[in-house]
Amino acid sequence: MKLGLVAVLLPLVAGAVVPVNGPTPAVVPVSINAQPGDQYDPHVSDDVAAYTADPLIRYYRFSTGVDLAIPAGGNRDLLSDVSGGRIVFTRVFPGRNALMVFDTATAVATEIDPRPGANRVGAAIGGGTVAFIDFGLHGNGEVVAYDLATTELTRLTTDAVYDQNPSVSADGTAIVWEHCPSSVLNCDVMKAVRGASGWTVSTIAATAVPESNPDSNGQVTVFDANRGTTTGGDVYLVGPGGEDRLELAGTQVNPSIAGDIVAFESRPDDLSPSDLYLYRMTDHLLFRITDTIFNETLNDVSVLADGQVRLVWASDEEGFNRNILGATIKLPAVSTCAHRSVVLEASRSYRPNHWADGSATFAPALRFAIPASIPVVEGAAGRGTVLLSLTDAQGKVTTCRYRGTAHDSGHHAQASLTYALEACSTARRGCGERHDDGDDDDDDDEGEHHHHAASIGPKANELVSAVAVTLHVVNGDDHPKTTKVKLTLTEVCAASGGSFAFDLEAPGGASAASSAALAAGPLDATALDGPAPVTGCSASGGTAAAWGAGLVLLMAGLRRRRAPVPVRVRR
Repeated sequence: MKLGLVAVLLPLVAGAVVPVNGPTPAVVPVSINAQPGDQYDPHVSDDVAAYTADPLIRYYRFSTGVDLAIPAGGNRDLLSDVSGGRIVFTRVFPGRNALMVFDTATAVATEIDPRPGANRVGAAIGGGTVAFIDFGLHGNGEVVAYDLATTELTRLTTDAVYDQNPSVSADGTAIVWEHCPSSVLNCDVMKAVRGASGWTVSTIAATAVPESNPDSNGQVTVFDANRGTTTGGDVYLVGPGGEDRLELAGTQVNPSIAGDIVAFESRPDDLSPSDLYLYRMTDHLLFRITDTIFNETLNDVSVLADGQVRLVWASDEEGFNRNILGATIKLPAVSTCAHRSVVLEASRSYRPNHWADGSATFAPALRFAIPASIPVVEGAAGRGTVLLSLTDAQGKVTTCRYRGTAHDSGHHAQASLTYALEACSTARRGCGERHDDGDDDDDDDEGEHHHHAASIGPKANELVSAVAVTLHVVNGDDHPKTTKVKLTLTEVCAASGGSFAFDLEAPGGASAASSAALAAGPLDATALDGPAPVTGCSASGGTAAAWGAGLVLLMAGLRRRRAPVPVRVRR
């Protein structure tokens, strides 16, 4: 089969997706295997879950509650995957590691492409496609695709680089894996897509830090990485529109994906146990699935025909010997609200002066709560000023002024890390633009309200709708070299029967508006006092010298960590 190669190096900086907490679903875990011994590496496809119970592979049917072992004939079986009732795994024979496929309907196991002295591990399956690592082709392993229908083998890598941990999309059209140029502990993510003319290989992520545990639904690839963000290790999603990151507090690892559902493990710090979450890409809702004192790890996910989500995982409730659990979860209907969010970053550098603003546009308009404060992520606020400008669908501009919360004297003036809302006003003319008096000092905006008549605008936590937003740091404490702020705006959705917002106190999420403010309904531009702005004014306002691009923007969008075993490939 023809093999194409495309090199793609993605940017280091990803857009940030801030999920919104959805209602907690009813979850009744099923104990798949809690017998003595260590059970690990579970995988699920529709009705069947497969896992390793060394030295055997076992499988469980959710419809019957029956758990069976695959007969091994005295050999050792390990590291399975399952798709459509077929289970693939490695069988350790004397002198060779063979790749096997077991049909749960016929209870027959067959070796894939038998070869003397074969050394094949890390099997993954999706649809009619099997992927594995072949150490017979190179000592560092090569990725091979196998077509169950045609029995055709396709070698996807031909180099001396370590390759490991393959995963196949449920429809069999995409394979992702870890490609490790310098070390098995520092890998990139590769993807092969099957088309009419064969497989095409490309790079999904290749940075200086490790990218690990990839999975794909065909269109979207997920993996985990710690790129030094303020929230720790994160789950990344790469789709047709580019790369995004789930911005959540703590560390998130081992993502798995099926349809529009991403499952992953999250812990607030390295000493806390991991719990399981589901993220739905369609409406950006986040659902917490477990909340226990145990580590829930090695998850895998499948979406059933009726839309329910089936999740399996390993739990250390017995200590070092893990048990296998599963659950069938009914999530609430997909919201007509997209729960969009945007992360804006803006900065002011001193000596010389330089501004970098955060801006975003929305279609349709984004409905969100006016933030009561804006945090500083670099430098200090002092008694400086930050402006948040909002443009509504009619072109009217509202400007919210935030003032640094430092005291006027003492060391506190150097330590303020917050800008608090003073007031918002809606410009009657001049479009609310910054006034630039042409010099290089900090007083450009100090007389803004004297230059333009304005009406009183929204207050903190009141709801507004905007088609464009801009965040600008006028000034801050100039003792550090830079003052930088970061603001997350999250869409507030209305439910039938009145205004409604999900709890936005998700890990890393934005603050929710108060109940009183939500009850008041949206403060849309049409509800603001004052005439429309002067025709022809810029929606964002400002001068070219001071207004630049400094945005980290949301993209809607987007498996598993294999258990450590005594073989060369880390799954």
